[in-house]
Amino acid sequence: MAALSARMPRGSALAFDYPVRAAAAPEQAELARAAGEEMRGAYTRGEPERLLAGTGFLAYEHPGPAELTDRVFRSCNAAHPEAPMAAEERVNCCLAVRQ
Repeated sequence: MAALSARMPRGSALAFDYPVRAAAAPEQAELARAAGEEMRGAYTRGEPERLLAGTGFLAYEHPGPAELTDRVFRSCNAAHPEAPMAAEERVNCCLAVRQ
């Protein structure tokens, strides 16, 4: 994060997702392996803020799955109620802004 911060101008935003520690399940690790990746960690909701400290980023928004589903999929779900979409319950998101 510090390396990104050094290359990004103030006011830039960075969005990322992360697996939730309490909900991290073996099938998530298996999905990562199938995609050629390694699941290196899972985090509690407060850990991204701690990891961002001192990097020049501030956690600006931290929507959970219910809020993401409402914000991102509301209009799609209203138009296609037969095939609703939802944010993954075991993954949280963070929007960080370069200070």
